[in-house]
Order: sequence, then C-alpha cells, then structure tokens
Amino acid sequence: MPGAVFHCHIPVSNLKISAILSRSALLEAEMAGAFAKRLDLDTKATDEAGPESFKGGCAPEYEYRRLHSAYILSLNMDFPYDARFIGAGDPRQCSIIAAVPADSNMTFETVYTVETVTTVRGHDGREIATFRWVLGSAPGQATVRGQRMHMADFAIMDGYSTGYRAFDSRDTEGARVRFIWQHVGGLNYDLYTPHGVRIGRYVQGAQAVNTPAGPLYATFRFSFDHDVLFADAMLALCVNIWIDRMILHSH
Repeated sequence: MPGAVFHCHIPVSNLKISAILSRSALLEAEMAGAFAKRLDLDTKATDEAGPESFKGGCAPEYEYRRLHSAYILSLNMDFPYDARFIGAGDPRQCSIIAAVPADSNMTFETVYTVETVTTVRGHDGREIATFRWVLGSAPGQATVRGQRMHMADFAIMDGYSTGYRAFDSRDTEGARVRFIWQHVGGLNYDLYTPHGVRIGRYVQGAQAVNTPAGPLYATFRFSFDHDVLFADAMLALCVNIWIDRMILHSH
C-alpha cells in the first residue's frame, strides 16, 4: 500500500502561551461562520465535568446554534490563529496548513509495509518524530526529537476525568509543562493549559468542503505562537483522535 503523506505549516516565531486578543473578534467570527455554514458541525455547547482546575468558568465558552441545517459559531474569545486540515478525515493521512506570523513546513509520512510507521519531518528534512503502530493500528513506540517514548504519553489519562488526556510540551522558558486535550463531544476537542485556560479548539465537520488545496474537513483555532507546542499538540491530537475513533469508537 502506498505511503500517506501529511503536510503541516507550523509557527516558528517566539512563544506566546498566554491568550492573545490582538485581532478583532469580528474577523475570527466571520472566518468561523464561513466555515460553519459549509459544514454541518456536530458538537455540543457545554463541556463535560473535568478536573477541579478546569471548573469555575476560567475558560472561554462557545455557543452553537442551528440555522438552516448549519451551525453558526459564536466565540467570546478571540483565537487569532487558524490551522486547516485537508484530507478525508483520517488523522494519520491529512495535510495541516497553519498561517501564523512566521511559519515553515512540516511533513508527516505514513508508510504501510511490514509495520506501519508515521515519520514526521521538519521543513529542512530533519526527522522530528516517528510513530510505530502495533499491528497497524494500536499505539506503540515513538521517537520525538531523538527521545524514545510511548505514544500513550500523548494521551495520558491517569488523574484526569473522562474525556481529558494530557501530554507534555515546553513553556516560554523551555520548562516541561503538561497540556490537556478534552474531547468535548462529536468530532471536537479543546486544548487547555495546566491552569484550565482554553487556548485552542479543534472542530471537525460532518462533511468536507472543497477547496483549491483539497477537501477541508476540520479547523484548529488557537491563541499561541509556539512551534514546539503546536507540533506536540498536533502529534497528541493525532493519537487521541485515532484512539477515540478507531479503538474506542466514540465518534
């Protein structure tokens, strides 16, 4: 079976982990609305109960309302950055394009031979990560930036409520920090800091939209500009979506 190639443009300018409100909410809402009108978004307005640090309303909320069989997305926080997912909805076979103040190319290539291996390379061709899938589908060993680990490290469940899975990345000082993906229902995920601040949302539609780059099936809107966190978040998202869809069949 031929290999599947993933493409991703990642941000490379200085880290800004905290929420950024530098762009107008009107522009973001317009972008979200244009996407939502073409997609029948299957999502929920409320979050599942989570760890105590995620309670108290510190994270921005979203409201969805149906209008002529489409959902219009209303945000009360500005997420200035936007990543678009091109493909058939397979997390291991897609293209991710993100336009941030500075960007570069990142490729994911999955080869199906004796074993199934996903190789992630940077814009200069250097290897960033490899995923080795057991029996073609189960998460196995990984190598990320030269460090050996297990793919389960991108979906840490111990100590978290149902629907929350953590992964480790780096903060502004290069210190190791744990971030959390929350499965909020349907095909959607929210990204949180350790303090419960929502810094991104992945939304996948029930139907892809044709674009010059290919079928657009999902977007990830986020409020940070950091190449390491973006790459780690995308690696973790791939693992989490695969676990939910192909192993737990929760979508």
